[in-house]
Amino acid sequence: MVEDKWFVLCVAAFAAAVAAAQGLAQLRLTRRLADQQARWNRRQQAMQSELGALRGQIAELQSGLEECRRRGNAGSPAASMTALNLTRRVQAIRLSRRGDSPGEIAAALGIPQGEVELLLKVRQMASETGGR
Repeated sequence: MVEDKWFVLCVAAFAAAVAAAQGLAQLRLTRRLADQQARWNRRQQAMQSELGALRGQIAELQSGLEECRRRGNAGSPAASMTALNLTRRVQAIRLSRRGDSPGEIAAALGIPQGEVELLLKVRQMASETGGR
């Protein structure tokens, strides 16, 4: 009979230990889940904040685009390319007056030699026509 009590006592102790271990594991899982939920919430808030900032930037870009459209094409890339070409033409003519060859002018300005030759020929024809 003493052995039966001992056996029952051991089984009860084992069952209590298993229940305690299970409770501890469940507590750890609950804490881990709460930590992950908190991290998820922080990430979601950060993404919402970033999304708001991006929406603001898009609105700003749209208003800038509308402003450019209202002004016309004054600030368009084509207008700036014309100014750049004009600058290169002036530089090519100056280099030609200085005595540089079309190949040297092309290398200095980073433009094709044929373009330099055409520019100089058109300039020469214009000066000949203007001189008459």
